[in-house]
Amino acid sequence: MTFASKNQFREVVQNYAFNNGKEIKTLKNDKARVIVKCTQEGCPCRIGLRKVVNSHCRIGLRKVVNSQSWRILNMKDEHEGCSWVWENRMVKSTVVAKRWATELKDHPDWMMKKFKDKVCNKEGFYVIDEQAYRQIWKARKLRVCNEEDNFKRIWSYCVEISRTNPRITCVVKLSDLVDQSDHERYLRMYVCWEACKQGFKNCRGLIGVDGCQLRGATGGMLLTTISIDTNDSLFPIAYVIVE
Repeated sequence: MTFASKNQFREVVQNYAFNNGKEIKTLKNDKARVIVKCTQEGCPCRIGLRKVVNSHCRIGLRKVVNSQSWRILNMKDEHEGCSWVWENRMVKSTVVAKRWATELKDHPDWMMKKFKDKVCNKEGFYVIDEQAYRQIWKARKLRVCNEEDNFKRIWSYCVEISRTNPRITCVVKLSDLVDQSDHERYLRMYVCWEACKQGFKNCRGLIGVDGCQLRGATGGMLLTTISIDTNDSLFPIAYVIVE
């Protein structure tokens, strides 16, 4: 078997260990080779992976020219005297989160204890409360698209709200920086809805400004302008997301 990277091989080994109740450890991991084996004493299960540079190689159904890949050179896929490992050190929060992200999407009401019981019963591994908390937090985070992908949808969002609200003011300012595809990157965004423009005509002649920090990987601030309507309630006029 040939893999495009060591990470791809590592994911395959992790899934194999989870599905078969085994604990696999890494004996060697350097720039040229990777060796993994079963942790149980006397078990001969062992896999050797080595980096190869081919002018023509095939990864799956795709032919790659002048590529660097990782190929299994020797493998002993037999377990002798190995039982199911209940307390498995390979059960890490990131791995469990990936395996259970879809399940949590269908059951958003699951709390930590129920999620822990489900994982222990279905996977066949022991999970402590701290691990279960990290796993459910990471799995729920995986349900949301990558923040970088969300930023790429801002232009589609502006087009859609401009179509449904023709008189809205929506301005996106671009940065001087560009991404790997030479596309300009998002910097700031200003939004003022038509309903807010019309509603402000019936508010008091008073405008207040406020802002708050955005708690996310990209940071930034949300700045708003508000007024007071006839019910003495705060009335939003416009908002802007800035660095």
